[in-house]
Amino acid sequence: MSAITSAPVLPDRAISRPVAVVASLAVGLALSFVVRLQPVWWMAWLAPALLLVLAFRAPAKDGPVLVTLSAFVALVPDISYFATVMAWPAAVLVVCLQTLLWRYAVLLTRRVVLHHRAAWTVFVFPLVWVTADMVTARFLPDGNWGSVAYSQSEFLPILQLLSVAGVPGVLFVLMLFASAQAMAVALGGTVRHSRRTLTCVVLLIAACIGMGTYRLRQPLAGKQVRFGLVAIDDAIGRTASASYSDRIRDQYDTHVASLAASGAQIVVLPEKVAVLSDTQADEWRVHFSDVAKRHRVSLEVGVAVDSAGSRRNYSWVFDSAGQLAARYHKHYMAPPERGDVPGRLFEVHWIGARRYGVAICKDMHFATLGRAYGLLDADVMLVPAWDFGRDAWLGARMTVARGVEAGYGVVRSARDGLLTVSDAHGRVIAERASAPMPGATLLVRTVVPVRITTIYGQFGDLFGWSCVVAFGAVLLTTRGKEHARNGA
Repeated sequence: MSAITSAPVLPDRAISRPVAVVASLAVGLALSFVVRLQPVWWMAWLAPALLLVLAFRAPAKDGPVLVTLSAFVALVPDISYFATVMAWPAAVLVVCLQTLLWRYAVLLTRRVVLHHRAAWTVFVFPLVWVTADMVTARFLPDGNWGSVAYSQSEFLPILQLLSVAGVPGVLFVLMLFASAQAMAVALGGTVRHSRRTLTCVVLLIAACIGMGTYRLRQPLAGKQVRFGLVAIDDAIGRTASASYSDRIRDQYDTHVASLAASGAQIVVLPEKVAVLSDTQADEWRVHFSDVAKRHRVSLEVGVAVDSAGSRRNYSWVFDSAGQLAARYHKHYMAPPERGDVPGRLFEVHWIGARRYGVAICKDMHFATLGRAYGLLDADVMLVPAWDFGRDAWLGARMTVARGVEAGYGVVRSARDGLLTVSDAHGRVIAERASAPMPGATLLVRTVVPVRITTIYGQFGDLFGWSCVVAFGAVLLTTRGKEHARNGA
């Protein structure tokens, strides 16, 4: 019999069914603060533990239903968001699959813990989650978008774990703490050494916070650079009238001139300012080359080029002499642009004394691409983006996370999102919401140090894949022991 279907012996203090239903709804509400588009970081340390406690203490027959209810209550608000980027049936399916993942992780943990009642079972819950995160990051078109690890973007000491073990490291610590809390609170002495295990986990987390605090105190020295960011939410589509397009482009020109006059040395515009034909793209390229040369700034411009029905999403970077220094082609596509042709090459070039990499929006949701730029010695990433309004915070913070992992700063200008500048430690130096015409600008003067070498940058997802192997071993070991006990 498998580790999922064999019947455990429940603790003596199982709660009644009515209380369990109310508790399930309350836990779902608490969990919603963790899985929302802008999570509350400290709830991520509590809500998963509450869900495990519910699973441990609920009546045996009701446990699966109650856990599923909690997860669905937490996730169902996101359906309306997903429906803005995909069809309604697909949006519902995504939320259902996320609900099933929470159900699987919690019920598998419950079964293994109650079956073995050993201290080592505290690792099951984090191993499930890291394995799921690694698989989604590697194989799904949206990667590990929305991983619970990103909830810690505002808790900078723990966020520094990204520099050591990436997203898997942060996720492992969060879920390990949840597992240890739940075992100590719900099961107490029925699990061997559960309270001692909780103490060890707390000490481990204290050590991680200490490491992160120490890292945050290390100075980032370098030359001061002035960045200008511009974003106008209004879009220029393929069939836009000349008068409409000219009005928006003229406004961008005005913003670039104003920022340059205020001392900006590098100006970043958002993703896909316009969708252009080949002929229009040539004219726009000449136009912005002249703008960069006239104002003596390095200028990044995001456009899409629709050539005979084959669309490509580009970022042009002009140097202060007006030369096209880089033409980056977006690698990863958001759901509305899945039909676009993806790029494959990376762009890193010198501006002054530092090396600047270029990526577009969703590209920076993937740790593999972020790490690749670290290996190419990018000191700063210029990231034009286009978000979907409600996910502005998450899109920005996922990009900030790449900087912590690989050791570089990030300058991100997003339509329908946030204009954000962050450093290699994940500190948001300045931030402002984008706006419709006439748009929003941000002028930031900040130190630009040489890229910091990080353990994650050197070894990548070694920790994450080790967790995947460990989870496989847990499944095999648990299944073997249960077969033996049941005489299979």
